[in-house]
Amino acid sequence: MWKKISFLLFLYCFLFPISVFGASDTNQKPIVTMTDKGEITWKSIDTKATTGITWKTEGFTVKKYPVLSNKLAGTKEYGNPVYKKPYGKFTNKEEYAHLDKVSNGKYYYTWTIPKDVVDTQIKNAGTTAASLEKNNGYLYLNGFFRTYHNGKVASKYLYDLDGIKSAEAWRNPNDFKDRFDIPVPYKAQPVPVVIQQKEYYKGAYTTLKTSNQGKQDPYTYYIPKQSQVDLWELFPANALSKNRNGKKVWLYKVQIEDIKTGKTIAFPENNNYSDESVKKVKTISFKRNPITENTSYMADVNAFRNRKWDTGSNGIRLVLYYKYYPKTTITTENDPNTKSVSDDYTDPQPPNNKLEGVIRADEKGNEKFDVEQGIPTTEQTYSYVLGQEYLVSYTFTNYYGKNEYLQVIPSKNPKDPPVTMKVTKSYSYWKVTQLDVYAIDHATVENYALPNEKITLKPSSSYQKPTVVYKASGAMKEPVSGGTTVENIQVQNDYLEINGKVLMQNGWVDTNAPTPSRLSKPGVINNTVLFREHMVIDKNKENGEWDSIGTIVYKRIKSIGTSQGTELEFDFDVNSVVIHTPTVCDAQIEDVRKYNQLINPDRGSAGLVLDRYFEIFFPTVGTHNAYKGYGYQDYSKYIDRRQVQFPFPVYQGNTYIPANTWITIFRDRTSFYLPSWVSEGYYIAQFRALSINADANQGQDSEEELANYEMENYVAVDQVNVQVSGRVYDFQIYDITDYPLWQSVFRVKDSMELTGNYYSVGTKNRNGEETGHEQKMTLPLMSGSHPFMPCEGALPTGYTIRFSIKTMGDMYEECDFVILKPNFYYVSTDGTRREEVDLYYTETIHGTKRHLIKVGSEEDSKNTKMMSLGNPYTSVPEEEIRNTANLLNLSMQQLKDTKSIVYSFQKIGLPWTQRTFYGKRILPYAGGTEESIKRSIQKWYGEYYLPAEVHAVSKGFPLSTYMKEHQVNHKESFWKKDGYIVVNFDITTIQNEMPHLSYENVQNYREGYCNMWNMEGYRNEKYDCKNTKFLLQDGDVVFYRLNDSVMKDYVIGGTH
Repeated sequence: MWKKISFLLFLYCFLFPISVFGASDTNQKPIVTMTDKGEITWKSIDTKATTGITWKTEGFTVKKYPVLSNKLAGTKEYGNPVYKKPYGKFTNKEEYAHLDKVSNGKYYYTWTIPKDVVDTQIKNAGTTAASLEKNNGYLYLNGFFRTYHNGKVASKYLYDLDGIKSAEAWRNPNDFKDRFDIPVPYKAQPVPVVIQQKEYYKGAYTTLKTSNQGKQDPYTYYIPKQSQVDLWELFPANALSKNRNGKKVWLYKVQIEDIKTGKTIAFPENNNYSDESVKKVKTISFKRNPITENTSYMADVNAFRNRKWDTGSNGIRLVLYYKYYPKTTITTENDPNTKSVSDDYTDPQPPNNKLEGVIRADEKGNEKFDVEQGIPTTEQTYSYVLGQEYLVSYTFTNYYGKNEYLQVIPSKNPKDPPVTMKVTKSYSYWKVTQLDVYAIDHATVENYALPNEKITLKPSSSYQKPTVVYKASGAMKEPVSGGTTVENIQVQNDYLEINGKVLMQNGWVDTNAPTPSRLSKPGVINNTVLFREHMVIDKNKENGEWDSIGTIVYKRIKSIGTSQGTELEFDFDVNSVVIHTPTVCDAQIEDVRKYNQLINPDRGSAGLVLDRYFEIFFPTVGTHNAYKGYGYQDYSKYIDRRQVQFPFPVYQGNTYIPANTWITIFRDRTSFYLPSWVSEGYYIAQFRALSINADANQGQDSEEELANYEMENYVAVDQVNVQVSGRVYDFQIYDITDYPLWQSVFRVKDSMELTGNYYSVGTKNRNGEETGHEQKMTLPLMSGSHPFMPCEGALPTGYTIRFSIKTMGDMYEECDFVILKPNFYYVSTDGTRREEVDLYYTETIHGTKRHLIKVGSEEDSKNTKMMSLGNPYTSVPEEEIRNTANLLNLSMQQLKDTKSIVYSFQKIGLPWTQRTFYGKRILPYAGGTEESIKRSIQKWYGEYYLPAEVHAVSKGFPLSTYMKEHQVNHKESFWKKDGYIVVNFDITTIQNEMPHLSYENVQNYREGYCNMWNMEGYRNEKYDCKNTKFLLQDGDVVFYRLNDSVMKDYVIGGTH
């Protein structure tokens, strides 16, 4: 019974025509929803396929608009969600799937995509959670697919509607439309909003009030949905100032952070959110003094409070920064006869624009990067601060007035008494009643990119503190009253000299002391005074746009009276720094088409061949953003490691690497070996290049194709479609039934044991490497091929050749077989003529002798021959049969006794019953199982002969028409006489009912693909024993002598 079933199965595979069967779409349209947790789920009902060709939804792309809309009709984007970026992508993973139940052959699945993955892909699709929620928006999911042949991957990922519809001959290809533009209404999630308050004091921040996520207090608010929050509500007026240790501190800066990531969020400088040209900043600073410019200060603050803010998908933290603003007081003498003049140059902030800080990339004046666009870690920066050389404020008080004195005027008459009268004397002199002079003490610049995130800049040696010479000499000397003369009042000023300029001159003078000079505004230091360079950005710093804080401190060096503090501290603007450590990933896999024997190779995939080395090209050169210092270049210094992952096992040298292992690459070009037991089919090789700061920032999963163009990403990825194919090779003739002439060549004397001699295609192996095989023992068999008899080799008709052929790959199923299609050529004895012919033969078929049967006719197709592996003349080694029987769960005897139809004269079809498993463990460690290794190489056994009574005519000659009008006696001129009939084999393999590999591969060979006849060193010309030259064609295997037959041997020498 087992034999009968096996025979019928082979008969079905062998006799029925090979065709593609269109599998029906058995998968129902998925139901896709978004849960209250922000997950995306879909349910599917899968039905077991009824054909060998199936498809599978591998995941979904995500778009913010439908791709089957009328608006896109007629464009390349219609039905193709990946034609145009942006788009997100969910790939089905085992951990996402839950089998709900199995009922009536149907499998009910629920797939759940976690919220964090959903949020990431929403962003990749070019939209935001808030935008979707605000506009009652939808996401649109589009399936992507792969096809399978008998459970094996048969295509690359198919993302577009036309691609999946035309991939196979589906019964209902239009059903795939249901897998595109699946709308998913977006559901927003509650998020927290947290207020945090900090005081800036002496270069450090002290937290005033912190409200942590999840803790309900007046500073924590939970937004019921992802939307926009009203800052006016969260930012009450009493938040503008706080009493702190007996002092009032005032709000001067606001930042907004993402709660989950802690990163500062950029927002428009003004309230115009719709204008993309508006500069975005990460810090809003209120630069007015709340004490001296309170009205303007409140206007600035209220403008900010009047905003609405996008809370995002994680929630936000509003960070409020406070600082102390000292009051200004000037004390003067309480004298009504005074007036004062003052100059105050102690506020170097805008609008004077005297304070500025910068951070730039080294070298100054020849900057390699624009830090506001991006600068990688490990690169160097410099920073400088510009400010006034010094600060000064002063009050000069003018003391003036008139005093009356008594003057005695002698009488002209000596007898008269003197006259006493009052005289008025005026005076005016100046004193310094308030003076504060400040020199630069230091500046600090804070930015995450800097060493320790903060640097202190001390003035260089070129900086000279201002010099102050002061003498409190302001006074007046009154004249003597009551004398006959009254001198003018003597006055002098205080003495004040600043930086060599005398502002107030002393020295006694009459009546009016000189008016003081006014001091010009101090100048600005140059960019080398407060300067530091060669500051390396630590390798592990996080990518991001990092805001800066600048502070300059002036220390008082001279003071008269009471006004400012001993130190004056000012904030100033410093540009932000964008850390963006680049990485690129543009990889290639060598298409080893030189060894590729596929009949229909996918030219869009890298073709890899079993038992062959292949090379990947993974350079560190690539294209990045068009920023200064980026663009197209070598990024090796910023790439920590390059890795490749194959979905199949490989060897690197002698090291076995399991499938799906990330392999670190150290050179641009790296070779791998593909073992024979890898399954044929389509795969995707993954490549990634991790930046040097990826690991430190948990950025291993923050990926972007080709380059990390977005600074949030740390890994550049690429993928290469791969098509793995097997091999058909090592065609050998190992026996000829013309005994005893060939018996000593192939059989050990007096036994059935093979000698091991064989005729090969050429002197090379399947890889084109010389084997040392003797040229004489190569095909075709022709006169002179016999190793011992110089002019023997061409065979009389009727004698059988026995041959073997090997395949490598997935040729281990019961409907896999090797097809050898004979073609026939007449060649003259002098080798000058060759033409294709039709053969007619006479032979007994099913007990009836039939005459002039045309090879290739329907009658010929019924003249089939059977074989079995157990035939002693086939001589299959016992070890091969034992290994094969074990793998097939058969006994050796069952396998030996199984007979199958193998050939007719028009076609040889080697079935599984003529196949053994031949794979051997040849590497130090082969990761496959013993079963997979053994069955990965197959050896097939067959035989063929030309009938003893055979006749040849030119190809296409209408013999049947001729025979209707004439009696045939074989003396007609159209019969080929003398010469040879050359049997030429066109060898192909059939896998999954489809033509798969070709030995000759004629059409593809012209494009550089493998012709195994050529690879194995087949010679297209040979000389016979008489030195006659014969031109040969790939596939020629044996010359039969047209005028010689086995029947002559039977008549002369009996049977053998």
